[in-house]
Amino acid sequence: MVNVELLEKEIQKNGFTRTVFCQKIKMSEAAFLWKMKRGAFKSMEAKRIAEVLHLKRPEDIFFKKN
Repeated sequence: MVNVELLEKEIQKNGFTRTVFCQKIKMSEAAFLWKMKRGAFKSMEAKRIAEVLHLKRPEDIFFKKN
């Protein structure tokens, strides 16, 4: 389960609009929003997101505790 709120905050903190961020991670905006809504990204997608956002603890976003 993805911590959507934290991911959105990290995107903003890094100064990206959603459109620019999606370009950086090489994903369409529609696919990104669908994956956010489902709360699931493939491991390579999560890795790209973590790299673009320079996440120190990506598990806080990608392994949300219920």
